[in-house]
Amino acid sequence: MSDDSIEAKLSIGSRCQMKVGGRRSQRLQGRKGTVVGFAQTRNAVRVVFDGYKSPQTLHLSYLLAVPPTVMPIGDPPEISGEQTEV
Repeated sequence: MSDDSIEAKLSIGSRCQMKVGGRRSQRLQGRKGTVVGFAQTRNAVRVVFDGYKSPQTLHLSYLLAVPPTVMPIGDPPEISGEQTEV
């Protein structure tokens, strides 16, 4: 997979995940976040990881694009438990 195809998948607002299995940034491995911008170079993006306040600048080779989750259309799921009538 080339950097161009990864860059096309990662746009501002898209979800991404840090790759697992490297020596660098071990505390971030497997974390998911949101792309909030691009660095001055074309091969890095700014990501705010879930639970963090500040964005991190990371090279595209460290990230995987996460496909968006889609909620099914239809009746909402029923919530189990007692319901009181009004």
